[in-house]
Amino acid sequence: MLASSHKYQAGGLTGGQDLAGARDSTDPRGPGLRFAPAEWRAFVASVRAGAFGTF
Repeated sequence: MLASSHKYQAGGLTGGQDLAGARDSTDPRGPGLRFAPAEWRAFVASVRAGAFGTF
């Protein structure tokens, strides 16, 4: 299950921007995904528009 977690404070190459994070909630030590705010908003808008079908 992919779940939204919390915002990460990014450092280094991203210049300290806030990022939206998602990870597999059944594997909290596993890898996570990080998205810039604009990327996350675009993804959410696509989901709401039905771009990925229904679940």
